[in-house]
Amino acid sequence: MLMMSIFAIVVLAFLGMSMAQLLATSSSSIVYEVYGLRALNAARSGLDQKVLDVFSEQTSDASRCDADGSDSDLWVQQDFSNIPGMENCKVIALCTVTEVDDTNYYRFESQGMCELEGEGIVVSRTLAIDGRDVQS
Repeated sequence: MLMMSIFAIVVLAFLGMSMAQLLATSSSSIVYEVYGLRALNAARSGLDQKVLDVFSEQTSDASRCDADGSDSDLWVQQDFSNIPGMENCKVIALCTVTEVDDTNYYRFESQGMCELEGEGIVVSRTLAIDGRDVQS
């Protein structure tokens, strides 16, 4: 009888430890999912802003894009620290333009990054879209 009770205690202890580990893993995956969604929204915001800069008022302005991506003055850099729900998030967006046969082809790229405060973990999401001038 003593052996059976020791066996039951050991089995229940392992079961309890595995359940605690499962709950901890589930909790951390939810945190990463939330911060990933925040980073995605930051990237979308930067991408929207950069597209709006170039294609404002239904015309395009290729001068708002940097041909090789080296002019950091043309990058959209935004910090979302004072926006509730987006704390510790920032975005960098840029545009490059290539001209082929008098048509401008645009590449918009945006990277949203959110840092888990005090953990040193950064979650990032990158978005990119392509576009071109409409020929009239």
